Amino acid sequence: MTSSLKEEFLELLEKDKEFRYAVAGYLGLSEILKRLDGMKESMVRLGEEQKRLREDFNKMQENFNKIREDFNKMLEIMDERFRRFDKRFERIEKEIKYTRSRLESRLDKISLSVEDDARVIIEYHLKKRGIDIKLGELVLPDMQVNIYGTSDNICVIGEVETRAGVSLLNELKRKYKQLREKHPEYLRKNVILVIYTLSPTYDLIEKAKKENIWLLRATTEFARLNL
Repeated sequence: MTSSLKEEFLELLEKDKEFRYAVAGYLGLSEILKRLDGMKESMVRLGEEQKRLREDFNKMQENFNKIREDFNKMLEIMDERFRRFDKRFERIEKEIKYTRSRLESRLDKISLSVEDDARVIIEYHLKKRGIDIKLGELVLPDMQVNIYGTSDNICVIGEVETRAGVSLLNELKRKYKQLREKHPEYLRKNVILVIYTLSPTYDLIEKAKKENIWLLRATTEFARLNL
């Protein structure tokens, strides 16, 4: 076979599919060639599919990166807002503490003022009844009484609150009992229990009358003193 004929034969094998199958059939290889051609086409389709998958994956990666960037930006915004809220809450907390401190100080002053007024007014009412007693407070290791004073055989024990209910009366009775049991030296034969308040509840007024406890404010005796 001449070289030109060989070249022509090889070219036909490469370019002419039917000729290639004819030769393969002659040689008994046609079925193998068909399978190889099918596999080649499948590989081409697989390559194209892989390319599409890669493109889709790249798009998903781009979308994911965009979402991550947006999420990071959102986190930065949230962090900044939380920092602002923290600063704002710190200012509010400081203002609350300052306001509470001022209110407590003011209430302490009002309470002291009311206690001072109470002692003066109770002394005045007692003096009108012929009882001259200087009132102060009684401070012991285990208790404290707002209103306390003695004269001869009379002892005054009292509590002071701007607004008062039955609980204050019960507290006064508890302190009186404690004095009898633990500190009888501070008591006298006659004991006057008194509550001074600017605003008593109705229940307190009724109970004070029943239990003979003197209940008053500057201009009013809600439950009169019975000696």
